[in-house]
Amino acid sequence: MNENKTVKRSLYKNKKIAIIALLLLIAVLLGAFFAVNYFMKIKKVTLEGVTYTVKPQDNVYSIYTEDGKELPWIDEVMSPY
Repeated sequence: MNENKTVKRSLYKNKKIAIIALLLLIAVLLGAFFAVNYFMKIKKVTLEGVTYTVKPQDNVYSIYTEDGKELPWIDEVMSPY
């Protein structure tokens, strides 16, 4: 009878470890997915010898200089009209 209880405890422990490992794997994969998704949206553009970085910010793409400063938004320049 003691062997049966020991086997059940061992199986329960193995299931518990497997579930925790699976949850950790899912968390790592989700983190990697979101990191890759973010970095794939960042683009580098070179115009007239100056490299600019274009990256999303609040569902709008912003342009940054080489030293990380955001360029101002100018409605006259950005307007399609």
